[in-house]
Amino acid sequence: MVSESLSLRSLARGCLLGLAVGDALGAPVAGLKSGRIRQLFGLLSGYVDAREAWEERPHRWRLPGLHSDETQQALSLIRVALERGEVTRAAVANLWRRMASEPRDPRLV
Repeated sequence: MVSESLSLRSLARGCLLGLAVGDALGAPVAGLKSGRIRQLFGLLSGYVDAREAWEERPHRWRLPGLHSDETQQALSLIRVALERGEVTRAAVANLWRRMASEPRDPRLV
């Protein structure tokens, strides 16, 4: 059987990886209204190139699969907190587990 600390560590890593992957997938169309996304791409079923979404704004282009500053900030904050000993790895994992199990805000669905 997997130890509790190992499963919490795996859970925290999985949450952070999910954050980074979801962020990278959504980054090319971040900031666009849903109607504009549908107009450009129809129903999204995979990754889109930011150059298509932001043709006239090259400063919004990014490498395919690159996460945004939101993921970088989350990773940096967790790293600093762990290095300073302000939180334990178990505490970070418990936070992610609680967040994942809480009911979603119906306004976000």
